[in-house]
Amino acid sequence: VCSNNSTAAATTTTHQHQMVHDPRVTTCLARLGGVYRDPARVDRDASSVLKSSVGTHLVPIVAEMFENNGSRSNVLVLQGTIAIHFRANTYQILMDVYLPNGYPNRPPVPYVRLAPNMYLKENHRHVGSDGKVYLPYLHEWRSHSHNLVELIVAMSSVFSAEPPVFTKRPGQGDSAAQSASVQATAIPTNGNSTTTQSNNISDNSNNNNNHSRTNNSSATVTPSQVASGAMMSDAEAIAAVQAQEAQEERRRIEEERKRLEEERKRAADQERKAQEQRDWEQRRTEQLRVQVTAKVRQQVQEEARKVQLYINQDLARNVRKMELAKEQKILRAKEQLQQQRQELQQQVAIAEEATEDAKAWIQQAKEQKERSNG
Repeated sequence: VCSNNSTAAATTTTHQHQMVHDPRVTTCLARLGGVYRDPARVDRDASSVLKSSVGTHLVPIVAEMFENNGSRSNVLVLQGTIAIHFRANTYQILMDVYLPNGYPNRPPVPYVRLAPNMYLKENHRHVGSDGKVYLPYLHEWRSHSHNLVELIVAMSSVFSAEPPVFTKRPGQGDSAAQSASVQATAIPTNGNSTTTQSNNISDNSNNNNNHSRTNNSSATVTPSQVASGAMMSDAEAIAAVQAQEAQEERRRIEEERKRLEEERKRAADQERKAQEQRDWEQRRTEQLRVQVTAKVRQQVQEEARKVQLYINQDLARNVRKMELAKEQKILRAKEQLQQQRQELQQQVAIAEEATEDAKAWIQQAKEQKERSNG
């Protein structure tokens, strides 16, 4: 194992792209070197599973993976158990989830692992005789849209509907084992049974066609109603099974009633929260409307003030231009009058000069006349 066996249980499923890192995964990847082309993606995906609620009982190890073409290589393996829910009980299924060297472009390769006195169910729709898991989720695997957390959830859902393993006590025949498989198809985790897990998980696990390892795995104890089946007659065993089934059916009905009641309460609570959200959004919308209206009004007033200021400034400029034009017109008229006055003065001076000349001529004429008469 790449680290100690203590794991912290996560309470929520971690998203595929959330940046989480588990030091155990990092240690394993460091040991593997350059097996993966995108070790950061492998680290992120594996750490997401280990830190999620569905991967609480999984640990990362380095193990050898055998390919169908005969090649083999050391890869990262998530080893441990996943939970299933069967007939009102919770059980743990032993699993090995191999991440091939082509991951995430290649899908993971999960195997169901067997504990002592446990056997694979024949002709299971999703598990082969070697324990290899076949799911539509794996067949449709896409690196950009699929992840390990959803794979674990898918396996848990499928195996809850149809468990892949069953128990058989030493000395039981096949028919008794098949009857037992109806009641205990995995490792129960309720109060009537115990599960002990070894602290030493082999670092070199083998996933070839005989993938039914029992060393260093989990020992199981079946429910008491079925564990005593080997000591009963067939009729007693059938009656016990029927009584157990009836009890489980009543329990299932009660749980279904409680579930429906919880769903009704949850729906009512969600509706209340949705109404509160709608009321809050309505209040918030009204506040935003008031704020926007006030801001628009303020902007309009500011623009009106600027326009009025511009008009006043333009009017003042026009008044000043008119005053200047008026002053210039007056100056021009004044200059013209002065010029006309000067011209008149010159004409008057000329006329006076002509008058003086005429007077002098008349005087001379008088003098000549007097001389001629004398």
